[in-house]
Amino acid sequence: MNERRRPFSGGWLRRRVGQLLKLDDTPHRIALAFGIGVWLAFFPILGIHTILGLLIAFLFRLNRPAILMGVGALGALYVGLFI
Repeated sequence: MNERRRPFSGGWLRRRVGQLLKLDDTPHRIALAFGIGVWLAFFPILGIHTILGLLIAFLFRLNRPAILMGVGALGALYVGLFI
């Protein structure tokens, strides 16, 4: 009964959201980092979102996973608008 887990199954998403909720930071800073990540997802130069997110996270000591989840949440939608 050892099934291979699919990356886009409901359990995968539930684990990722659980990781975001269990981050070792205040809820305000997690929300701020996620919001900055979503804002960065709309940056007009494609391919630089992740680099900018990590740079901002290091400069302002924000939560890196929260910023990257914000960038990834809308990054695919943003790229889909160009296709």
